[in-house]
Amino acid sequence: DAYLVTTSGLTVASLAVNRSTPSLTVSPRGVVNAATYATGIAPGSLISIFGQNMGDNAAAGSLPLPIVMGGACVTFNDEAAPLLLTSPTQVNAQVPPDLRPGSYSVEVRSLQNPLVSNAVTVTVGIAAPGVFANTATGDAALFHADDMRAVTPDHPARRDQDLVLFATGLPPAPGVTLQAGRPSPSSPLATTVKPRVFIGDARYSQAEMIVEWSGFAPGFVGLNQINIRVPGDHINGDRLPVTIKVSNASSPTTGPLVPVTYVQ
Repeated sequence: DAYLVTTSGLTVASLAVNRSTPSLTVSPRGVVNAATYATGIAPGSLISIFGQNMGDNAAAGSLPLPIVMGGACVTFNDEAAPLLLTSPTQVNAQVPPDLRPGSYSVEVRSLQNPLVSNAVTVTVGIAAPGVFANTATGDAALFHADDMRAVTPDHPARRDQDLVLFATGLPPAPGVTLQAGRPSPSSPLATTVKPRVFIGDARYSQAEMIVEWSGFAPGFVGLNQINIRVPGDHINGDRLPVTIKVSNASSPTTGPLVPVTYVQ
């Protein structure tokens, strides 16, 4: 496979692949949302793939993202995905933005040996929102808009404050087209379908934030930026869960990484 992000498509070179070799493997349920490590993924979103002997240690140093890096290539039904990072046990990639919702066979290919992993079937949905968080603390990637200082116990969010939340898996708004592996534009900005954002128990109206803008962070690939404002009537507390709802999909409220934050 060749790993190139172009507007005209992908040319896949034929490989003499030894499919009987078990040394290159993708873990069962090993293709997950890069923010939450849940299995929900969407076109254009960021994902992590976990396995063994998938590639060398490498990270993309420029844009557009490559489709071959660290000797590895990731395919969705033979369509290559842009790569951000490769290592023997983890590969970070962007789901090809032009995929239609449905089931896909994901494989990791080594171009050095050559080898191909076991195929893992994944379901790509219209939306699969996931809030990025600190894997050690669970703190959501939520920042004060005025100085981009992280929201923490020492610097909590407060009434009428503008905040910036980072996520992945939100669908583009009608008329917005993403280009695989290429940074989101700054002019005009690429917007998403407007989500709902909750800090605290989403069953209560006081948990819903005011969404001022939602789109793809300019200069980044597959990263969603949501500008929100804390309403006057809001839930106070520490380690409040942060969730996103959009297009009948919700970010996880349970699982390996549930983002939390702090509001006074």
